Amino acid sequence: MSLTFRKLSFLFIVVVMAQPFFARCVLAASPDYIVADGERIPIPTTYLYAKTIYNAGALGGESGYFKEPQDLFINAQGYLYVADTGNNRIVKLSADGKMAGVYRGAADRPLQSPSGIFADDMGDMYIADTGNARIVHLSDSGEFVEQFTKPESELLQEDFAFAPKKILISPTGTIYVVRGQNIMTIDANNRFKGFLGQTPIGFNLVEALLKLFASEEQRSKRVKRTAAAYTNIAMDDKGIVYATSWDPQGEIKKLNSLGNDLYQARANKAPFGERLDPATGESFNPRFTDITVDDRGFITVLEETLGKLYQYDQDGNLLTVFGGKGEQLGGFTMPVSVELDRQGRVYVLDAAQGNIHVFEPTRFIESVHRAIDFYSQGEYAEAFTVWSQVLTMNENYQLARLGLANALYKQEKWKAAMDSFKLADDRGGYSKAFTEYRYQLFRHYFGVIVLAIVVLFVLFTRLARKAKLVSEQALQASNVSGQRIGVKAGLLVSLGIMFHPLQTFQHIIQARGRLNVLSGWIILLTVLAIRVIYLLNVHYPLGDRNVLDSSLWLEAVKLLLPPLTWVIASFFISSILDGESKIGEIFVATCYCMIPYIVMMGALSLLSNVLSLNESSFYSFFYDGTWLWVLLLFFISLKVLNDYTVFRTSVAYAVSGLTMGLLWFVGLLGYALSGRLVQFIDGIVQEVRTVWM
Repeated sequence: MSLTFRKLSFLFIVVVMAQPFFARCVLAASPDYIVADGERIPIPTTYLYAKTIYNAGALGGESGYFKEPQDLFINAQGYLYVADTGNNRIVKLSADGKMAGVYRGAADRPLQSPSGIFADDMGDMYIADTGNARIVHLSDSGEFVEQFTKPESELLQEDFAFAPKKILISPTGTIYVVRGQNIMTIDANNRFKGFLGQTPIGFNLVEALLKLFASEEQRSKRVKRTAAAYTNIAMDDKGIVYATSWDPQGEIKKLNSLGNDLYQARANKAPFGERLDPATGESFNPRFTDITVDDRGFITVLEETLGKLYQYDQDGNLLTVFGGKGEQLGGFTMPVSVELDRQGRVYVLDAAQGNIHVFEPTRFIESVHRAIDFYSQGEYAEAFTVWSQVLTMNENYQLARLGLANALYKQEKWKAAMDSFKLADDRGGYSKAFTEYRYQLFRHYFGVIVLAIVVLFVLFTRLARKAKLVSEQALQASNVSGQRIGVKAGLLVSLGIMFHPLQTFQHIIQARGRLNVLSGWIILLTVLAIRVIYLLNVHYPLGDRNVLDSSLWLEAVKLLLPPLTWVIASFFISSILDGESKIGEIFVATCYCMIPYIVMMGALSLLSNVLSLNESSFYSFFYDGTWLWVLLLFFISLKVLNDYTVFRTSVAYAVSGLTMGLLWFVGLLGYALSGRLVQFIDGIVQEVRTVWM
């Protein structure tokens, strides 16, 4: 019996001692995700739960437990400072989480609900003493040095409320205080220096109209719009201010001395610009509560709704997502503050639990940081090597592919950089490398390229003349013969739509009863084939979608549904407006109108391969011009086939367009109702089976 008890006791001790190890394994088995192009891509484990500081130990009769703490700060000496708000004190902890000091302020005016803390390199503390509406400066030993209260300034209204919550001190002694929609600055002599970084509220038409036409009473009852509020601030070792706000156009801001946001101007896009949760892809309104920047410029922010930590580089690239709310070790209840030490460990203060969670970086995220450091220092070959190692650890980490591409670009390996940018799905980077690669080729093969351009121009001119001649001959032959027009003749006649559309549409009227609609169907199938060829051959940076993500049926519907519904709509409207055209004639004419699309899209798919994003306006001119050409031919066909005036054609054209929209709406409505009907019938069948079988 005693042996069994000893075994159970030993097993219990082993389990308790191994609990942190098992907790790490559990956390490592549940990766976070990033949503990219509609796909959930798992993020490798980047930070592992290390420990929780929930009892700092007793010191001088002070309790080691926190009560509703609101802020955490780590200074250059490595000490942790906690604004223990519920206990009206500041607690100083050593790096291993042991209590090294407790500070309550001066005896005659102790701290009251302190909610913000900043400690300089020497250990002097600046405390946002919110309950006393002041900022208190204490020495490293806790002695009162000075206080900062509401500054005296004509720029501040008498009812201005000075209740500091989050603060920081610049190397020059300037005090930054978070206050609603802006950041207040105070100098070392308690003088007001101004507000920093107010977010523009933008133009609102309703508000502008109210200012012009509303009465004084109506304007007084309307709630005034204000800028997005700031939630927290941090500062890097260069004295640059970083802040989090509720601004949907950019929750993370990097503010210069003028209050301009440098981060969003440089970043590819706002971290949550699409208003999606990176982990689920669902609609999301983030509430960032704290921000910290390490000495290498990596930005870590804390989001209170999901309890996640998001880490970005200086270009706005999301490096990792980790943490979260829950009952597991390292899970948060109400996270309020985040800090990093010089070893890269992440500390998260939880107000509800009254503790500090500590996370250690994995080899993976350390490699990512090292690769970015190499790149920022101009050591591109080393950056390439480390990014390659990152990819061996996780081949789905998209940022590593982008890092490889940028490193290759900086080494002037243009072709390899193009391939890497394509793998990273970075069209802008690919275009940048392609521009350099194209210039290199042009410089080496200048004579050959010029000769090729001349030859292509001559061939194009001759082909155009040949097509014009063939279409005219086919047009004359079909008008003379008086027989039913064959498929080949119909296709040759259709080429004339690009050179003499009026005669071609007149031919359709003259050939009434002899038209061959099969040639029209062949043209539509050719249109679809050209679309597929276009998707396969268009230059990567100019393509509107990935061909692998395209559906042939969807492309067919998007491309062929408009001309087919145009046939129906224009026939109905022309019949009402005393038109002369028959539905077969309208169908053939509509198919002929698609000939410019076949010719231009085929040419553009080839031409695009020598263009970059810098020439996208040139490319768009021809792309959009092709569709305008097609729409103009629709207009001309409606006029010629029905012998309308320009005004009558314009009316019929507009009404036909509205009719097309109505047909699409009715079709979608019928599709939705039929789906509901199928579900209803299926439900009845299932119910009958349940009852009778």
